[in-house]
Amino acid sequence: MKAAVLYQAGQPLQLEDVQLNEPRDGEVLVRVHAAGVCHSDLHYMTGDLSCRMPVVLGHEGAGIVEQVGPGVRGLAAGDSVVLMWRPRCGKCASCATGRPALCAAVKVLVATGGLLDGTSRLTLADGRPAHHFLGVSCFAEYCVVAEESVIKIPATVPKRVAALAGCAVVTGAGAVLNVMGTEASSGPGVLIIGAGGVGLSAVMAAALVGAYPVVVADVSDERLALARSLGATHTVNSGQDDLVSAIRDVLPDGVQWAFEAVGKPETITAGVRCLRPTGTLVAIGLAKSGQTVSLPINELVQKDIRVVGSLYGSGNTVIQIPRLLELHDAGRLDLEKLIGTQYRLEDINQAYERLPTTSVVAVHVGVCTLVRLPMWESVTGAAWVAAQSMHPPVGPSHLITYPGRHPIVEPVGDFDLIDERYSYLRTAPDIVPLAAHDYGGELHPLLWAREAGPARIVADALGHDSRSFDSAEHRQLIARSASWLTGSL
Repeated sequence: MKAAVLYQAGQPLQLEDVQLNEPRDGEVLVRVHAAGVCHSDLHYMTGDLSCRMPVVLGHEGAGIVEQVGPGVRGLAAGDSVVLMWRPRCGKCASCATGRPALCAAVKVLVATGGLLDGTSRLTLADGRPAHHFLGVSCFAEYCVVAEESVIKIPATVPKRVAALAGCAVVTGAGAVLNVMGTEASSGPGVLIIGAGGVGLSAVMAAALVGAYPVVVADVSDERLALARSLGATHTVNSGQDDLVSAIRDVLPDGVQWAFEAVGKPETITAGVRCLRPTGTLVAIGLAKSGQTVSLPINELVQKDIRVVGSLYGSGNTVIQIPRLLELHDAGRLDLEKLIGTQYRLEDINQAYERLPTTSVVAVHVGVCTLVRLPMWESVTGAAWVAAQSMHPPVGPSHLITYPGRHPIVEPVGDFDLIDERYSYLRTAPDIVPLAAHDYGGELHPLLWAREAGPARIVADALGHDSRSFDSAEHRQLIARSASWLTGSL
C-alpha cells in the first residue's frame, strides 16, 4: 500500500510502498477514506515534538473496516468507523471514570511506536520496521488499528466529516461542552482564540449551549468571517487590533470563559488578561515540547482566576463523537463548513507546505481525504527583503527563519535565546521575532513583525548591535523593506 513516511524531523514526508501485515488479536484492518492534515502532525514533522522514526503519520481519520482479527467483538467488515488517537482500554481508572482520553494504554503506543501489544504491522520496502503514530497512522491507503482505537458510526456520515469529528471537532466542541458545560450562563462572555478547525468547533458548541457574547480572535479575516457564520457574535482581528482592548469594548469587566486553541504563550497570556474576576481560561492547543508560559501570580490570586487544560475535549469520546455526528446530521453543527480545498495523498507535502498560510480547508486523496487545518499566517517574505537590503546582503545559507513559517532554508539555532535577549520588544501578544541571521556564530534577530499579513514591521533588533551594523542605516533599510511589503503583499 502507499503510505506517507517521516524518516527525520525537518524532512518532507516520503510517499512509498509499505507492507501492512494482517490484523492480530483484537485488531482491525481499515481502508482509509479521510484523514486530517492537522497541526499536531506538523509538530512531529518540524521536531517540536518527538516520536519513534521512521513513522507513518496521520492520527485524524475515518474509513471502512475491511477485515477483523481474532477476538474482535462489535465490529465487522463493512462497518464505517472513526479512528481515535487515544485508545480506551476500558479497565484503567480514567476509562472507568468516563475519561478515556486519559487512558493508560496510550503509554504503550508512545513508548514503542507500535499498537497496544507494543509491536508494529508496518514494514518498509528495505525490510526495516516502520512505527505507528499514536496507534493510527492514517496517512496511508490502509491502516491496522486496535479495536480500542475505533468508534463505529452510521454509514451515512460523510467520511470527511467523520475524520474531523475524531480530533478537531471533539477537541474544540468537547472543551466547551464538557469543561464549561452548563456554566455558559454563569457569567457573560466566551472568548475563543484561534479560528482553526478546533477553534471553530468551539464556536459552534458555544453557540449551541447559548453562550453570549461569543467573541472570536484570529489574524485572518477569512477565518473570522467563517466564525461569524458558525455562531460568533463578535470578532477581533488580533493582527490589527489589541485583543484585550477589543474585549473590554464589548465587556468592560472581561469574559467569563476563554478558550485558547493556538498553543502559544503569547495567546494564553492575552487570554488570561481578557478574563473577568472568577474567569477561566481553557488551554486546548499543543505547543513545542518544554514550552512554558509566564502568568502574573497576584492577578490569578486576587481575581480568583483559573487556568486549566483540556485534552481531546475532556469527555467520553466513545459517547461524544457519535453524538456530535448526530448533531451534524440534525443540522445543529454544520461541520461541512470546516472543509474546503482537497488534495490527493501524493500531494500531502504540498498540503503541509500551505498549512501555515491558508484558512480551514479539506483535502481529497483519491480513496482518502485529507482535511487541512489552519495555522498563523506567514510573513517570512519580509525577512528575505530585509536580508537583501543589508550590506553585504545576507545569503540564503545564513538566513534563518522560524519553523512553520515557510522557512527559506532549514531552520538553524536556538530561537528561545532570541526570545530572551529581545523580550522587551514583545509587548504585544501578536509580535514575534520573524527571522535571524548567523553573524560570527551568533544569532541576531533580523526583524520583528506582527503575525498577520500584510506584514507590519515593528522593530529592527539588528540596529542594537553596534559592533557590526549602523543603527540609523539599518532602520532606513528596514523602513524601505516595510514600505515595499505593504505595497506588494
